[in-house]
Amino acid sequence: MRTLAFIAITLAGLPILGLRAEQGSALNREQIIGEAVTLAKQARKTEDKAMYERVLALLAQVDTTDNADPWIPFWQGVALRHLKRAAEASEKYRLADKLLPNDSDILNDWGLAVDNFGKHEEALALFRRAIECNPNNVWSYGNAGAVLRELGRHEEAVRYLQLAVAMNPLDPKARQYLGNSLSELGRHREALKHLRVAVQLDPKDAWTYWQIGYCMKALGDCQETIAYFQDAADLAPKNPIYRFWLAQALQCSGRHKEAIEQVKAGLQLDPNNPYGWANWGFSLDGLGCHCEAVAKLREALRLGSTSAEDRQELRKELTFCWGYQLVYTLLAASGLLIAIHLGRRWFLRATVNSM
Repeated sequence: MRTLAFIAITLAGLPILGLRAEQGSALNREQIIGEAVTLAKQARKTEDKAMYERVLALLAQVDTTDNADPWIPFWQGVALRHLKRAAEASEKYRLADKLLPNDSDILNDWGLAVDNFGKHEEALALFRRAIECNPNNVWSYGNAGAVLRELGRHEEAVRYLQLAVAMNPLDPKARQYLGNSLSELGRHREALKHLRVAVQLDPKDAWTYWQIGYCMKALGDCQETIAYFQDAADLAPKNPIYRFWLAQALQCSGRHKEAIEQVKAGLQLDPNNPYGWANWGFSLDGLGCHCEAVAKLREALRLGSTSAEDRQELRKELTFCWGYQLVYTLLAASGLLIAIHLGRRWFLRATVNSM
């Protein structure tokens, strides 16, 4: 009887134990997802790849074939996007969108992934779809404007970015991109208003200082151009491009020796950059060292420039230096002939006098 009673009690308790196991499993699942999301948000601030790998490992534990939670593939997509695995990220976002259609956060992150993959038009379509789904999501306008800027469609970019700034005046990136597009349209003074606010919001972003310097250069203020390009170079000492722009600004002020020092520092970081060699040649030409300038300019042409306009400018400068070199050679040859002629006359006169 005792045995039967024990069996009965045990069997009666099995559903409770099963329920507790399911509750424990569900709780464990939620804990894993929560830990992964927290880790992903931290990784966004630090760009720590190891943290993103850990996010993927955690989510792999709960990513089952019958999963109906859209945020599991969403956060997998976030991690994959930051690990530069854009194609895989895009597939995860596609699944998240299928599980939760028309969510603007999913669409925005998906757009960023395909944009990183070089599919700008597809990214723009996703950002526009995000705006239709949720017109109050400020990131959709900023992202759409940023892609249009990359595509060179600056007038359209300005419209989206102005809305982004109006909705969130404290977003430095929206102001940076708006300033850049306004500058590309030749509206440099308008651009400066937004770029100066962007500097206040994010005083450590080198690109913003460079952009302000670019506007100052277009407005003809050499000293301010030098100051802002110097700030950009100081904030990003491992980026040679800022040093080459600073060298160009120094050349405009006749400070060619300082320009050459900046070029040398930049070429140590990127020895095959044609702009560095071109700037070196321009500075040497400015110092009157035309023969040395020819060698630097020829190296710039050998390495190849990014545009036909730049190559044409290099060829003009090279022709100019070759002209100087030819003149100097002719003058030197003429001077030698004159010296020989005078020497012969002096020798004959001395010979006659000695007789």
